[in-house]
Amino acid sequence: MKNLSGVGVILFFLALAASARGNPYLAKPGEIPATVRVAACAITGGFIHLYTALDYSLFDKYGMKVEFVSIRGSGVALAALAADEIQFLYCAADATIPGMAAGSDAKLIGAPLVGLPWVMLARKDIKRVEDLKGKSIAVTRPGDLTFRLARAMQRRDKLHAEHVGERQMPGSPL
Repeated sequence: MKNLSGVGVILFFLALAASARGNPYLAKPGEIPATVRVAACAITGGFIHLYTALDYSLFDKYGMKVEFVSIRGSGVALAALAADEIQFLYCAADATIPGMAAGSDAKLIGAPLVGLPWVMLARKDIKRVEDLKGKSIAVTRPGDLTFRLARAMQRRDKLHAEHVGERQMPGSPL
C-alpha cells in the first residue's frame, strides 16, 4: 500500500508538471523526437511504472520516441547498456549493484523497487524450507539476483550446498 501511495504522489506531480504553462520539458511543436532504447531486466509487476508510461505514450510528449527492449538478467542488460545497445536500463538496484561493483560503466539514478518483492514457488509436497533437502532450486544465472536470494535463504535456514542443488534456468525471473 505504501508503494501505491508513492506512485500516486509521483503521478500527481507529473500531471501537475504536464499542465503547467511553459513547461520546459515538453516537446516543442515540430521538434523531431529523440529515439532511445530502454530495457528492463525482468518482466515483473515491479516495473509497472515503465510499462504504464510506455502504454500511455508518456515519453512522446517530452520529445522521446522510446523503443522497449526486453533483456533477461541484469548482467546481460548492463553489457547492453555499456555497448550503447540501450540508453536506459530499468532494473532493481539489488540486481545491478554487483555488476557495477565489478566494473560495469553505469550510474544508478533511482531504484524502482523498495525491498525485495520476491516469493518462492514450489511443488505441493514442499511445505517448509527443510523439505527442499535433496531437491534443486531454479536460478537464472550464477551471480544474478535469483541465485543470491536462493543462497541467502539457504544460509538463513542452515541448508548447505550439498543439501539443496541449484539448476540454471536462463530467462526472466518471473
